[in-house]
Amino acid sequence: MHNTSIYSFYCHLYATRHGLSINYKNPTSDISESAFNRAVKHLINTRQLVRDYLRLGQDAFVYAEPSFGRSWEYPNQQWEVDATPLDIMAKVPVKEGIRNYSKKEATEEYHLVRAQLIRVIDNFTGASVCGLFESSNSYANVRLLFKALSILGKTEIIKGDNGADYVSDHLQSVIADLGIDYIATGKARGDEKGKIERSFRSLQHSPEFEALPGFIGHNVSQRQKIEAQASTKLEKLSGVATNVKADFMWWWELENWIDNFLAHKHADKYEQHTPASADELTNAYRLLGKRSQKKVSSEGIRHRNTHYLSLEMWQHIQIGDTVQVIENIDNSSQLFLYQNDQFICEINDKRTLPEELTVEEIKASKKAYKQRVVKDVKSTTKKAQKAFNDYQNAMRDEFLDLEAKATEAKKHDKKQQEKTGFDPQREYMKLISGGRAS
Repeated sequence: MHNTSIYSFYCHLYATRHGLSINYKNPTSDISESAFNRAVKHLINTRQLVRDYLRLGQDAFVYAEPSFGRSWEYPNQQWEVDATPLDIMAKVPVKEGIRNYSKKEATEEYHLVRAQLIRVIDNFTGASVCGLFESSNSYANVRLLFKALSILGKTEIIKGDNGADYVSDHLQSVIADLGIDYIATGKARGDEKGKIERSFRSLQHSPEFEALPGFIGHNVSQRQKIEAQASTKLEKLSGVATNVKADFMWWWELENWIDNFLAHKHADKYEQHTPASADELTNAYRLLGKRSQKKVSSEGIRHRNTHYLSLEMWQHIQIGDTVQVIENIDNSSQLFLYQNDQFICEINDKRTLPEELTVEEIKASKKAYKQRVVKDVKSTTKKAQKAFNDYQNAMRDEFLDLEAKATEAKKHDKKQQEKTGFDPQREYMKLISGGRAS
């Protein structure tokens, strides 16, 4: 609001409070306009909360609280992570109308973009790792996390905001699999990760960064001045991404520049860190993709409308087993196979196997699987079948023996009757007839 408007508003309030009429064309109050402006300037200069309100609006009251901070005791105790668009334009290769961030190869066609800078910073040493990406999605964040492991080692805690990119199932599962805890800040509470917020400013406001080709200024006003100095009125109407004339860097050149700049400027900070070992990085890399649970079939493991398998997997798992697969983020034709959180092997899209496997290798794999899995089960079932057959025969013989014994007993009784002349039937009839039977 302009100072004159503020003074007019004060005059309105003064007249309303004292029941006076006001001349809106020539407002007056108990003090002159110049005295009023001096009082306002004094208030702004002496009251930080008022000054913050004029700069931040209602957010000033959110941040108006004591900060007790925390002392950090050793490297990799906690990292902070965040993302911001860079105040510089860089070239991104374009293939068939689509921006291609996957390959660092210069092409004739390109787009000028403000890439997203994702950064992690260690709270104890201040050492940081950066990466440039099209957006700060979960895949970009896991790639940066892997880069940070290779430079700083593994942290105990990562502190970031509660945005969808950071609290996604993908990123959170990767962080958990790596044995790292995640702390989410409050909504719109950038002050809770102040170290990384300050690091963005210190990088982009450095004289070295502002001297790079393609720098467009830190705000709208600066950008308008830079664009105006570099273009005519007609060029401003062309609709291009920027009218700044420069030998723009490719996005990976800009990323390399930032890495080298930080490594040179903060060399003593990086010396306090021990990068992850080759084995640790190998294990961590396998965990970067999205994870899903699958059932093993005779054709392998079905994923995204095709089957994945390898010869090695049949040495460790069986048809019907439940397993976990994790994407290879750099190869869509490959998955990492896990069972009970233990890495088994790499498996590949079956459509790529015929080019790699011979008929002999496939036959040998089938034979080995039958030897490892089928042979024992088959032997056990044969033994069980034989035992069951023995049981059935015993059951049959048991009742056949009873029938034979009964027949033999009848024959014996008949022989005894013939020897003694005793007839049980006749004696019974004689008994019940009172001895009249003859």
